[in-house]
Amino acid sequence: MAHDFFHHIVKAALEKDGWEITHDPYELRLDNEENKALRKNNTGNTSE
Repeated sequence: MAHDFFHHIVKAALEKDGWEITHDPYELRLDNEENKALRKNNTGNTSE
């Protein structure tokens, strides 16, 4: 998995602020039903 432009900048800032990075990268996997629920909560609808 390729890191985007900001990955190292954000990681360094978090570590400087006292965060401990335990998983790099940390993968989030959501199935379709979870995605639909998230879209509904964020936008008020589930249109695709």
